[in-house]
Amino acid sequence: MDDLRKRQRREELAAGILLRYVQPVFRRDLSSPVTLSKNRLDQADVLTATFFDRPAEKVAHDLIGCRLHWKEDDRPHSRVITETEAYTGPDDLASHASKGRTQRNEAMFGPPGTFYEYFVYGLHWMLNVVTGPIDYPAAV
Repeated sequence: MDDLRKRQRREELAAGILLRYVQPVFRRDLSSPVTLSKNRLDQADVLTATFFDRPAEKVAHDLIGCRLHWKEDDRPHSRVITETEAYTGPDDLASHASKGRTQRNEAMFGPPGTFYEYFVYGLHWMLNVVTGPIDYPAAV
């Protein structure tokens, strides 16, 4: 790893954030790694990008009680969302985008429904979903 990349990595870890992947995942295709629905997947209304093309505060409220579905080793898993947090745009100081557009937060400016996962405080993986219009950095 070159010196610049090493320094960037140290800064990311010091900030408590490490971007792992960016990937839209809202499809009816069960081969996708993660799906959100209003209830059990076998009788679910899978949430589409349209659901996320709204203000972050409304999406955050409406995600409570929805289910997150994924497969691990071909075994289905599912959990109910019990807590959310809205990042409302570039003026929200808790948002990764509050310092402007960077390579690390590029996903925040993507299409609604884009998932991204990041590592925080060297302990936890966090999952966010982009909300609102393209090029406006908001997420839940």
